[in-house]
Amino acid sequence: MFLDRVSGHQRCNLLYDPSHLLLQQLDYLEFIDVYHDRIRMFHVKDAEFNPTGRQGVYGGYQSWIDRAGRFRSLRDGHVNFKAIFSKLAQYGFSGWAVLEWECCLNRAEDGAREGAQFISEHIIQVTEKAFAKVFSCLRLLSEETFQRGLERLKKDVRNRPISSVSRYHLLWAKRSGGL
Repeated sequence: MFLDRVSGHQRCNLLYDPSHLLLQQLDYLEFIDVYHDRIRMFHVKDAEFNPTGRQGVYGGYQSWIDRAGRFRSLRDGHVNFKAIFSKLAQYGFSGWAVLEWECCLNRAEDGAREGAQFISEHIIQVTEKAFAKVFSCLRLLSEETFQRGLERLKKDVRNRPISSVSRYHLLWAKRSGGL
């Protein structure tokens, strides 16, 4: 509807905020499927929705702490961030993931510290190779080649962020007998 009104203009984009979609009881994951080509930023913000017989989506003049729907610190709400980060990676999202913190229970300082760590733990480095190609190559690794790869992994972890996460996951799978 809105895109029709602006004739699908290329500058009409979205700041995706799953916390607001959850509080409106919209499917925030399907929203990504529908609008992924318009999402340019992502507010990493959690919320919870606990309706009762007296209140639901509309909090009715309650304070934030007493509302059925309220914003929470990351990990304390109902938003499935693993699924969100996976969907955004699936669609090649290259925009900003920004912590927006509001919580009626926790301190802001704690929310900021925990939130930055939470985002870094959830960012997905998209693989550059199809899984089947990587899998078929690694299946043939000798023990010596595996050990060299393992040493390289240890060095990478000590010195810098890992650039090829999927390669190392497969190496570990081979070592544990998963391949």
